Formats: sequence, structure tokens, C-alpha cells
Amino acid sequence: MGNFGLTYEMDLPAAVQGVIKVGAVENDGAGLTISPFSNRVQPAYWGGEYIFFAPGGTDYVHGVLSAKAYTAAKNGSYVMPGTS
Repeated sequence: MGNFGLTYEMDLPAAVQGVIKVGAVENDGAGLTISPFSNRVQPAYWGGEYIFFAPGGTDYVHGVLSAKAYTAAKNGSYVMPGTS
């Protein structure tokens, strides 16, 4: 949905009708707190489309283990904030 912390808008490509919309929630044990960087919008603005949230975290400790592009590190991964 975007990572600008917007409260009533989504960024592309989530702003296109019919695509899967995903925002980030904190890795706080409950997963009920939307990450401050995640765009969010009221479902009523998107006419029956689903909006999903996935663990994202806001720091490089509690984020998501992601592939690290262009790295010389042996394990090729590190923790990043966000859902992808």
C-alpha cells in the first residue's frame, strides 16, 4: 500500500483496482498495531476490496528476514522493515 505513512491514500501499485493490497503491522506479539510508515486507508474507500496486513516492524531488528541483493555476505539475507 506504500511506505509514506499516509492515512487516507495508497501508493501504486496498490492504488489500482483489483490488485492485492498489503500494509505492514508491528511485530509486537499481537500484530494489531499498524506500522507508522505503512500507508492505510478505510476499506469503504475501496468498494469491497480486501486490504491485508502482514508483519513488517519498524526497525532492522524486528522486521522481516529478506534477501539481500548485491551483497558479498555469505548468508545473503538481513532483517528489513516492511512486508516484502
